[in-house]
Amino acid sequence: MDAQPAVPFAQRLSRRDRILLDIVVAAALAVTGIIGAPDARQLIPVGSGGDVLLIVAIVLCCALLPLRHDFPRRVLAATTILTVSVILAGVRGPTPFVVALCLYSAMADETVDGRFSLLAGGSVVLGLAAASLISFGATGWEQAIGAPAVVLAAGLAGVNTRGRRAYARAVAQRAQEQADERVERATDDERLRIARELHDVLAHSMSVIAVRSGVGRIVMQSSPQEAGEALAIIESISRQALADLRMLVTVLREGGNDGAELGPAPGLSDLPSLINRLDDAGVSVALHVEGEPRTLAPGIDLSAYRIAQEALTNVVRHAGSASADVRVRYTNDDIEIEVRDQGRPGRVPASDDATGAARGGHGLIGMRERVAAYGGDFSAGPTPDGFRVVARLPTTVPEP
Repeated sequence: MDAQPAVPFAQRLSRRDRILLDIVVAAALAVTGIIGAPDARQLIPVGSGGDVLLIVAIVLCCALLPLRHDFPRRVLAATTILTVSVILAGVRGPTPFVVALCLYSAMADETVDGRFSLLAGGSVVLGLAAASLISFGATGWEQAIGAPAVVLAAGLAGVNTRGRRAYARAVAQRAQEQADERVERATDDERLRIARELHDVLAHSMSVIAVRSGVGRIVMQSSPQEAGEALAIIESISRQALADLRMLVTVLREGGNDGAELGPAPGLSDLPSLINRLDDAGVSVALHVEGEPRTLAPGIDLSAYRIAQEALTNVVRHAGSASADVRVRYTNDDIEIEVRDQGRPGRVPASDDATGAARGGHGLIGMRERVAAYGGDFSAGPTPDGFRVVARLPTTVPEP
C-alpha cells in the first residue's frame, strides 16, 4: 500500500487553531516586551508616563497579531508603525517578530500582486533598518541588520507560500477540468451506446412490421388467409419488440441489478432465428459460415450480431422483394461479417448512404461506431446488383 504524502503542520491547523496559536505567541512576545521596556530609560529618559505609552505600544502591537489572517495588509501597516515607534524609543524588543509574521501573512495572501509585494516588503525592511540606525547608531548594528533580515526572510517565505498555493490551485483546477472532460466523454459514449441499442432493438422489428402490414393491406380483400398470416407475424414481432424494449428500459433504469430475469444478449448463434423472421417478411436470406466457429467475447459477439441485424434490416427497408447472403468468416485473429443483397441495382439506402449521413439515417453510423470501438474495419456501398456491407472485428478485446 502506497504511503500517503506527509501534510505540512501548518496545513493541518484549522483557522481556529491558527488564531489560538497566534494568541499564545502574542502573549509571550508581549510579556517579553513589557519586561524589557524599562530599559528604554537608559537611552531616552522619558519618565514613568513614557514607560506606560511604550508598554501600551508593545501590547497593542502584539494584540494585533491574531488579526493578520483576516486583515493582513492593515495589520501589517499598524504593527510596522508601532514597531518603528518602539525602536525609536530605544527598545530592542520582540515586536519585529510580530512584523515578520504579519508580513508573511500579507505576502502569502493570494490577492497580492508582485508590485505590492515589492513596495510593502521594501518599505517595512527599510523602515525597520532606518529606525534602528537612528535609535542605536553605530552601536546598534546588530539590531539594524538582524531585525530587517528576519522580516525580509519572513516576507520571502510568504511569497513562496503564495506561489505554491497558486500552483496547487492550478493543478487542482486542471485535474477538475480533466475529470469533467472524462465525465462528459463517458456521458456522450453512454448516450451513443443507448441510441445504438434502441435503434438496433426496434429498427429491425418495426421494419418487418411495416413490410408485413403493407402486404396484409394489399391482400386483405383478395387473400384473407395471407392477410391473417401477416397479422400473426406482426403480432409475434411486436410482442418480441416490446419484450426487448422492456428489458432495455429495465437495465437503463435499474442497472440490471434488481434480480429481474433478463434474457442473455444476442450473438451470432442467434442469426438463424433472425433469418427465419426475415423469411416471414418475404426476404430470402442464405447463411454461410466459413472457418471454425468459436466462442467470442460477449461485446464482440453482440456487435457482430447487431451489425448483421442492421444490414439485414436495411435489406427489408430498401431492397424491396430481394434475396440476401450473409457470410460469417472466422480467421485466426478476427471475424468478418458480410451481408450482400440482390435488390435494386446500384441503389444507396435512402436513409443510410455510404457515409451513414444522408437524410438523417443512423444505421450505417451505428455499425461504423460498433466496429470502430474494437479497432476493426468497416465498408459499405452499392454493387452492380444490390448493396454490400462488410465488417471485420478482432476476436480479442483490445487493451484499454
